[in-house]
Amino acid sequence: MFTVIYRFEIKPGMDAEFRNSWLETTKGIYQYYGSLGSRLHREVETSFVYLGYAQWPSRDSWKSMKKDLPEPYFFHQKKMRNCLLSVEVLHEMDVVDDWLQSDGNGTLND
Repeated sequence: MFTVIYRFEIKPGMDAEFRNSWLETTKGIYQYYGSLGSRLHREVETSFVYLGYAQWPSRDSWKSMKKDLPEPYFFHQKKMRNCLLSVEVLHEMDVVDDWLQSDGNGTLND
């Protein structure tokens, strides 16, 4: 499994629009390009910096993703980009151990 960590800096007042557009874009990437899903986190100290990580079956599957999604996901992807001041890939990593568990609602299990 392969993981990519992104840093998103959003424009002031664009929080709700960014989060909604990120979610819809992520659904499209999952459906059309084979990602394993993603999570989005907001930094505690700021309200405009988010970190996201996406999981993929392999680095090659991530690299082969096309830039633009088909409609209606392209619309959300464009909206998400309009919310951004910057986006960067912080890390590209191979998963070596995994004990992340979820009950399907985003809650970790003991």
